[in-house]
Amino acid sequence: MKKRIFALLLSALLLANVTACNTAPKNDTESLFEDTNTTKSTIEEPKKKTDEESQIEWKKIDITDTNLYADLLQSFQSAIACQIEGRNLDSKMVYVSALNEVAINGLMHTDPFGFGYALKDLNDDETPELILLARDYCIFAIYTCLNGQPVLLDRYLVQNHSCAIDSDRRIYKTGYGKGENGYHLIQEYSNDGTLTTLLQYGTYDENIDDLDIEYYKIADGERPVITKEEYLELVELYSPYFSNLKEITKKSDTTFSPLFESVETAQ
Repeated sequence: MKKRIFALLLSALLLANVTACNTAPKNDTESLFEDTNTTKSTIEEPKKKTDEESQIEWKKIDITDTNLYADLLQSFQSAIACQIEGRNLDSKMVYVSALNEVAINGLMHTDPFGFGYALKDLNDDETPELILLARDYCIFAIYTCLNGQPVLLDRYLVQNHSCAIDSDRRIYKTGYGKGENGYHLIQEYSNDGTLTTLLQYGTYDENIDDLDIEYYKIADGERPVITKEEYLELVELYSPYFSNLKEITKKSDTTFSPLFESVETAQ
């Protein structure tokens, strides 16, 4: 009798397991794949690129009547644009010769977005000078205003000149020529409209084919010949000033203002 009851209980348990298996939920792996497929079906496909591709171009910043050098700055903008576009700048425009040279020279150093200017009073006459420079503070030219008209003080060719203006408004300039010709120059701009040399030292090589190099120093209007040792002492003494001219200008409260800005156009 006990055996018959045990057999009936075992049969009931087996029948319950079969029914449970037929109605059980899908396993975790099946659910994961199903969820993933469902998610994929709801994700938007990336949009196809159109034939119009965006392109960054440049345009002049409007500086009309912003300062007393507005006409010159507009001419400088035009000189840069003409050089980039392969056109000739209108010869009737003012300051053409110098600005063309500065534009050609500057484009060896930067692109349109890098061109700019700064205004800084260098001689305490309450009229600022105009500094044409790059965004990294490489100086191209300095203008002053005499009798209401811009006048070029100096320009600096990036291939063989460098210039800086320090916090005391002194101008530092280096220049290099053929052979061993080169100089380091410290100037200040006087109220009479002239650049006064405070110190200059350098090397002079009259005949670049020989090794007869002359070392000299200019101070207080005198130009004595000095020894190589004396020259090297000057190089070491003023190295902190001439080793990083752009950084000196940047730290001298000289504020860069751009001449061009980017504009996004479609082609």
